[in-house]
Amino acid sequence: MGRYTDIFFDMDDTIWDFSRASYQALQKVFEIYELDKYFDSFEEFHNIFEGINKELWEQYRKNEVKRDTVAVVRFIYTLERKTRDFPMMLAQRMSDSYLAYTVEDAYLEPFAHETIRYLKQKGYRIHILSDGFFEVQIMKIKMAKIASFVSHLISAEEVGVLKPDPRIFEYAIEKANTTKDKSIFVGNDYENDVLGAHNAGLDQVFYNKKQVDISTLPIKPTYTIHSLKELWEIF
Repeated sequence: MGRYTDIFFDMDDTIWDFSRASYQALQKVFEIYELDKYFDSFEEFHNIFEGINKELWEQYRKNEVKRDTVAVVRFIYTLERKTRDFPMMLAQRMSDSYLAYTVEDAYLEPFAHETIRYLKQKGYRIHILSDGFFEVQIMKIKMAKIASFVSHLISAEEVGVLKPDPRIFEYAIEKANTTKDKSIFVGNDYENDVLGAHNAGLDQVFYNKKQVDISTLPIKPTYTIHSLKELWEIF
């Protein structure tokens, strides 16, 4: 097994193909709630939502807004970009539907299930460390059929901070009853996952889905992969 005993994974866009799941969930929301009465097209709705959602998550990361605020207000703000004439409960219903639709099917990154199973069979302890909402991550783990392989799920909600804050990584190490020198973190976001883990004293695997030029990065990740199956060669 080498030096590592514990492998911590980010969930969204590392194990779970969140970008695809979110896009399809928003399409269903757009159709079911007949949002074409407010928006010229689904793409317009999607683009507005994505921009607002990103801004709100950054505020959430800085502890400027609460979790429930992000979940519902992103839909209120999206609707308000086009109209003020909508029932206030519409945003709540849209939010509930969206969260349900993102876990309606198993949206996995290529080789995600096979890789998690392989690493577990090799004797590694597998943990999930995610900024996502706890109850939604539970559903994703079940839908991905990796619940039996995962020792711990650590969410930002229980810690009170989000990545890249070192405290979330330190909390995860303590909860997993392991040490930093025996642990490594796998994630797709350079700033939140790679730099976050680095600053907390953990080695990192950068799942470089977007083909970032590594030579331009201020700190080189411990490992860089472009497919989760490459983890079979590292571990």
